[in-house]
Amino acid sequence: MKEKPPKAIFFDLDHTLVAYTESPETSWREICSLYSQHFKDPTQEKVLAAILEFADWYWSDPVRHKRGRLDLRNARREVVAGAFLALKFDNPVLAIMMADSFSARREGLITLFPGANETLAGLRSRGIRLGLITNGDSKGQRYKIDALGLAPFFDLIQIEAEAGIGKPEAGVYEMALTNLSVTPEEAWMIGDNLVWDIDGAQKARIKAIWVDYERQGLPAESKIRPDGIIHSLTELLQAGL
Repeated sequence: MKEKPPKAIFFDLDHTLVAYTESPETSWREICSLYSQHFKDPTQEKVLAAILEFADWYWSDPVRHKRGRLDLRNARREVVAGAFLALKFDNPVLAIMMADSFSARREGLITLFPGANETLAGLRSRGIRLGLITNGDSKGQRYKIDALGLAPFFDLIQIEAEAGIGKPEAGVYEMALTNLSVTPEEAWMIGDNLVWDIDGAQKARIKAIWVDYERQGLPAESKIRPDGIIHSLTELLQAGL
């Protein structure tokens, strides 16, 4: 793919640069096992099932999703409390303990996708300005950025809680373009979320590249069509940039 290289490339953070070494379901299973001595009726498996079901419901609504991601620690407490309520299991202290243990566990599971450092360093060495556009709370996202040494790669770090606006709200990409002094035609967006990263960027007239690490392809029902698809971040270095 030979084309004029962009002056700036924006990256999503979670599930684009930052990976987790186990799934949320596995983490919740481990937490339920850790606190298994508290469960007889309901059983440990019923508690796990209730947490997973309530979590699916909680994060399915855009309004709840935005409120929850801006205070992830409290959102997880709400999830466990909601699961306990559904089970008619009254133990609010245990709900908080389990939720906070889950949060601590997830923090310890972060890692970078293969090739992330190599790709970011390679793009910077070619004079391309880099921006990070991520939803979420400031403390949690800054922790990941600092723990994984990402900050030095970026000319712009735009976090939803700090910027006052998050994907896919109108204005997110315009803010980033302004801060890096580039036009939409001079920028690319790289991300895993078809709505937030791809459709959102395309609506701002930015070329959007979808990261499909699992090589599953676009969902059959998706009407969103990325401008490009990659299966590894290092493919960006092979694109003639």
